[in-house]
Amino acid sequence: MDRRSSKKRLYPSARRKKRTGQSFAEWREKMKSKRRCLEEISTDKPAETPCVSGVSYQTLKDSTLIGRRIIDIGYFFNRLREIDNHGPFNCSLSNMTIVSEVRKGLRIGIELKCNMCFITEIVWSENPDSDKMPINTAAVSGIMTIGGGYSNLEDILSALDIPSMTSHTFQKEHDRISAAWEETAAKEKHNAAMEEKRLAIEAGEIDADGIPLLTVVADGSWTKRSYRTNYSSLSGAVCCNSRISNEESFISGSAKQILLLCFKASKLKISPNKHRCCKNWCGSSSGMEADIIKEGFQNSISMYGVKYAKLVADGDSNVYKMIRDPMTSCKWKKLNATIISTGTFAIN
Repeated sequence: MDRRSSKKRLYPSARRKKRTGQSFAEWREKMKSKRRCLEEISTDKPAETPCVSGVSYQTLKDSTLIGRRIIDIGYFFNRLREIDNHGPFNCSLSNMTIVSEVRKGLRIGIELKCNMCFITEIVWSENPDSDKMPINTAAVSGIMTIGGGYSNLEDILSALDIPSMTSHTFQKEHDRISAAWEETAAKEKHNAAMEEKRLAIEAGEIDADGIPLLTVVADGSWTKRSYRTNYSSLSGAVCCNSRISNEESFISGSAKQILLLCFKASKLKISPNKHRCCKNWCGSSSGMEADIIKEGFQNSISMYGVKYAKLVADGDSNVYKMIRDPMTSCKWKKLNATIISTGTFAIN
């Protein structure tokens, strides 16, 4: 057997490298500085600025600011006037240099340091004590209004050369706005029901027990998709308006068949993480409308102290049957319009 073939082969990465003349301590410091450069978010390269999820603010240690920012112009210039002619040496704004930039979503703070008296000041892009809606809340609210999400907001800000907020900041604002919208919608629906109740009492439309009887117009919907199997959306909604004032007296009820977090956990056969689950429907998309309207009829007295005596809707037989079945003691009459397919179901 050849002795040379029995020797262990050394790969290029394992071969001894040439000495560079630096000690191990010097090499370690060099590696640390190189790692810090990679981890630091530099404003010299705005296109490569990452959005670190879970971080509510970022500090950019650079005296050069690149890109655009959103500022409250009046407040920003007033702050610049306040820090002008400061200190015992009558330093001016020209003596201030930019030390770093602090980002809290779209709200930024520029840290300035005087090269004469070494005083430091942070000038924020908007007044933190203002009664106006904060910039982060306004941005998330606006993108939610048009039906967009985080990726849409990120694309818009990227086109404007404005650093985007992190997904964690977006989600916190989204949850807070959603809760506020839900509370406001509940108040508006209750106020509309009370107004309709007052009008019904004035018109004498009450039953033997003194409960006002309302005529409501309702319809439901669920979107259709251009993909998957049956092309039905996994969520739907119903709107029910009063006939007299045309104000929303019950629902913007909604049903959702699936939540992605729960769906993934069920596929992996594990327990999902703690979250606010919005899944409240397990049937088909076509059954959402009937179930939500039925729920509105069942809870009208407990929620608003009224009865929905007449329903004006389309000719959906499922809705008619689902409302009629629980109320076996009531007399029903179905009136079909001749021009459009609209039915009026009246309880006598």
